[in-house]
Amino acid sequence: MLNQCLTVQRIFARTLYALSLAAMLGPVASTWAESTSASRELTEPLVFIKAFDGDSMVLRNSRGKTVQVRLVGIDAPEKNQAHGQAARERLESLLNAEPIEAKAVKRDGHGRWIAQLSVGGRDIGHTMLVEGHAWYFRRYRADLTVSARARYEEAEAVAREERRGLWASDEEPIPPWRYREKRR
Repeated sequence: MLNQCLTVQRIFARTLYALSLAAMLGPVASTWAESTSASRELTEPLVFIKAFDGDSMVLRNSRGKTVQVRLVGIDAPEKNQAHGQAARERLESLLNAEPIEAKAVKRDGHGRWIAQLSVGGRDIGHTMLVEGHAWYFRRYRADLTVSARARYEEAEAVAREERRGLWASDEEPIPPWRYREKRR
């Protein structure tokens, strides 16, 4: 009877250990699987297909697969929102220039890749902020590196101060997240 109790305790202890190990490795395994998928889908050079608005687009990878991507760290006006058309057109002009490089961060709830895109070494999200076509999306700042957070914060502040893009109007622009909330 004592041996049976010890055996049950060992099995219980091993099961507990395995569960705790799985819980710890689950996020790592998930992140690894996602990064492996990103490396397959966001293979370079990427080619621009179309923009939905000033921060979301469709790209084609080197294997011919289309991929939906959203720029990390910014939120541009929606297409039917004030300055939405101008933001979309500017994003299109930036991405039409050369092959696009991507650093995938994660997938969002819509299945799009959240990624930092650059063309010729130029960070597209940062450029959209500098020119006043988007807000720094503070809600998702953890998706950016610490240095990128500071650059993005500064870029939006300068655009506001110099009244560039959507900040040129005398009226305070409505942030896209508030615009989306009102439409629900």
